[in-house]
Amino acid sequence: MYHRDRGLARMGHTGVRAYRRADWAPGRIRVDCILAIVGVAAVLFAAQPAVAATCADELQQLADQWNALSFQTPPKPSAHVLGKNGRDYTGGQIEYMKTEIRFAHKDCRGGNNDEALRRVTIVRGILKNGYAIH
Repeated sequence: MYHRDRGLARMGHTGVRAYRRADWAPGRIRVDCILAIVGVAAVLFAAQPAVAATCADELQQLADQWNALSFQTPPKPSAHVLGKNGRDYTGGQIEYMKTEIRFAHKDCRGGNNDEALRRVTIVRGILKNGYAIH
């Protein structure tokens, strides 16, 4: 029999448990570590679809908002377009918002949810305030 702390065991300390050599076998430690890693991975991968769904949901809501405003394509970047929300946008702003939406879709499909949500927030800021908030 082996004791973790031989000094405490000799003193008759009741908190020290006797261990057999088989309790500390490398195979058992390896199995315990593998089970812990599998458990953590299961928790992380189980949370992944919920985050992706949030990203897709936010993009769908932005697409609905964009379609409700029904912007006309400006003939040149300096031309002004009036949205149904009463705000006046330049062609450059509209193209910038389209680019941000396109990149948000790409980021969402690629699993970069934080970046996609950041881009959605930028577009919503332009739609609400008329200028970008970074």
